[in-house]
Amino acid sequence: MIKSREILIKQLEEINTYMNLSGSKDKLIDNTWIDVWSKEFKIPQNLKLAFIEYALEFLLEPYGCINFNSAFWGNEDLTVDIINKFKYFYQPIAEYLYPNSDINIVVEPSFEDTSTICILKNNVCIYYSYEKVWHLWSEPNELFSFLKDIAEDIANITQKV
Repeated sequence: MIKSREILIKQLEEINTYMNLSGSKDKLIDNTWIDVWSKEFKIPQNLKLAFIEYALEFLLEPYGCINFNSAFWGNEDLTVDIINKFKYFYQPIAEYLYPNSDINIVVEPSFEDTSTICILKNNVCIYYSYEKVWHLWSEPNELFSFLKDIAEDIANITQKV
């Protein structure tokens, strides 16, 4: 049975490690809504900063490929930001589904058109998708069903491979 909260926590742990988050981080936004959802999702204190970054990127409708005030924004090459956004979203889902496998995410990024996302399990493609990066977000109240649907899609396609 797929547990969406476990997937979310795994995503936050991955973001926390990737961004080496520690200490206090001031954002130039109103964090009130993030605090509400952090409590609703029962986010552990040690992942609070990762949740802020997650919320800024995946729980707000973007005005472009990457929200300009999230930690995914800021590389000199926008395609690197796009790769990171997809990787740190999909990698934890695949690792949740296949915990003892070698998982790799390959992204052919595009900021003008669809990006190609390929999930490799033990060097075999188990899932691929063509997505516009600015469509990778969810309303907070729909996040758990959004994560579950994606995990089920990956699991169902894998069973057919």
